[in-house]
Amino acid sequence: VDQILIILLFEYLYKGITEATELFHTVKQFNWKHAIAIQRIYQFQLDLLEYHGRKNIVPPVTYRAILKPALELFPSDPRFLSSFIQHESRSQLQNRIRRYFDEFCNKKSSPIIWLFAIKSETKRVGTSNRIVSLFERALDISELSRCAMIWRSYVQFH
Repeated sequence: VDQILIILLFEYLYKGITEATELFHTVKQFNWKHAIAIQRIYQFQLDLLEYHGRKNIVPPVTYRAILKPALELFPSDPRFLSSFIQHESRSQLQNRIRRYFDEFCNKKSSPIIWLFAIKSETKRVGTSNRIVSLFERALDISELSRCAMIWRSYVQFH
């Protein structure tokens, strides 16, 4: 995987972000034996795009094109979740964040997803009832009812 990431970096440096994105798309189509390999490729592509975005304008749809499939494969990845919240909160359609977390909180019982859902709500104005509801829904799930991080966050919120 490291050699492929180096090739992708050189593609970006010598040809630009468009060509590198096309090559990323091709590389992701390979039949990877380990999920960690494709996860690293998505992370590297996101890092490269964020680096590129420091000096150039990158439309939100470009980030979405990377993050949507990455989050479908790795819904509990903190790096992808954090970047998703960061980039989607800049757009005018902040309900996209809420819809995503509503969908995945019901599918997965990962404390990471619930904590990021709660974190995304704390950035919105007037959502204290929603935050309490998220905490209570998370704690109603048997796997999460003993999660110390959720309990600590809940107590700290109150």
